[in-house]
Amino acid sequence: MKHAVRVHQQGASSPRDPAETKKNLNYINGRKMAKRVTTIIGDLLENNEKSKLFSNRYILSVHSHWLSEEEADEAFKILGIKDYRRLIDIEIKIIEFLVELNKIYKLTYFDKSEAIMYDFWDDGEFIKKAADGLREVTQFVFYAKSLDLILISGFDQDIRIFFISDGDQSPFKNLVYDNKLYLLE
Repeated sequence: MKHAVRVHQQGASSPRDPAETKKNLNYINGRKMAKRVTTIIGDLLENNEKSKLFSNRYILSVHSHWLSEEEADEAFKILGIKDYRRLIDIEIKIIEFLVELNKIYKLTYFDKSEAIMYDFWDDGEFIKKAADGLREVTQFVFYAKSLDLILISGFDQDIRIFFISDGDQSPFKNLVYDNKLYLLE
C-alpha cells in the first residue's frame, strides 16, 4: 500500500499534502464517519477487543464449533507438506471470502501506526494485508462502511467480527455461509 509522504517541507503548513494524499490514497480520515470509526477501532485495540459496545460480535472461522486446546493443536500442527497444504487451503478459502466481501462492500484498511483509514488500490494489496493477518505477521483491521462492520485478524486463522450498529446483518451472514464459513458467538 502506498502511504502519503510524511516529510514536512519548509514553509508548508502541514506535514501532509492533503490534495496529493486524497488523490492517491482516497484518504478518508478527515470525514466525520471515519473519525467515529477510528475512535471505536482504537478502543477495541486498546482494550483487547473486550469493549462492551458490541452486542453483535462473532468469530469468523472455518470450524463449526469452538476448538478445544487439543483440537486446535491438532488442527494447526504441521508435520509435513500435506498438513502445510491443508493450512494454505484454509487461508485461501478465507482470503477468497474477504476478496468477495471487499468487492461487494468496499473494505477500508485501518493503519494502526498512523490511526488512518485507507482504501485499497488493488486486489494484490488487499490480499497481502489479509494473508499477513491470517499468518499473524501483522494484524489487519478492515472496516465495511455500508455494513458498519469491523473485521480484526486473530489467531489460528480466525477473524473477529464487530457490528457497530444494529442494522441488517443477514447479507453478511449469508455471504459467510455461502462461502462455507462459520460465525461463532
